[in-house]
Amino acid sequence: MVLFRLKKMKAKQFFWLFTGVLLVMTLATCDKESVTSISTCALEINVVDTSGRAVPAAEVKGFNTTEFAMATDSIGRCQVSDLFTVTTKVRISKGGYSTIYDEFLPQSGRSTINYTLPPSTAFLDGFESGTLSDEWSNWGFGNWYVTTYYPHSGTYCTHSGNVDNNLYSSLKRTVSVYSDGMTLSFWYRLDTVEYFHFFQFFINDEQMLSQSGYSSWRYFETTLNKGTYELNWKFYKEYSSANRYGVWIDDVQLSE
Repeated sequence: MVLFRLKKMKAKQFFWLFTGVLLVMTLATCDKESVTSISTCALEINVVDTSGRAVPAAEVKGFNTTEFAMATDSIGRCQVSDLFTVTTKVRISKGGYSTIYDEFLPQSGRSTINYTLPPSTAFLDGFESGTLSDEWSNWGFGNWYVTTYYPHSGTYCTHSGNVDNNLYSSLKRTVSVYSDGMTLSFWYRLDTVEYFHFFQFFINDEQMLSQSGYSSWRYFETTLNKGTYELNWKFYKEYSSANRYGVWIDDVQLSE
């Protein structure tokens, strides 16, 4: 009887019937495979800073099939159980650090994921220790020094070294930027002879600033992406009969 009815069907109707049967069978097979490929899992999450030290009390929030939230312990670790091998999103944050977002597919069983939290402020130096730290280096013919004269904030700032005509005094620092879009900023003050003395600032030998003359405190900022940079503050004296001239910088900061 069924065969008889099929014979009566038009070719187009038979084609769509056959296609529909194949589609149902394919969907059933795919659904069975997708279900059987999902299994339970557990995660151990370790959080350290850029020096490799554990970051305790970091907030770990995420979504697997449900939301989860916890904090790292005293050794920068937390464990998440009762998860499934599906796409998982996590957010790791703590005050003073940049927030990390991640998305991944966990493996079945137990696995470990390590994260490094970069600081939200990589450094801030207002020279309030009264000396230049080891991260700073002097180059040229006169050393920069920390002084109490004319600080932008606090008690101290740093001043360019005294140099003879046609010589320069440079202060350098190398910084590592751990995420794109961080802001490098500082304040500077000039007491120079216009057209004969120059204050210049370079990043990896690219000139970012060139000033001459006299000014009260001015602000400079630029954006840096992930990488390593050499910063160079340079005072150049072309001609002058006095050594009182120079440049002050203060409140150098690298932050989000």
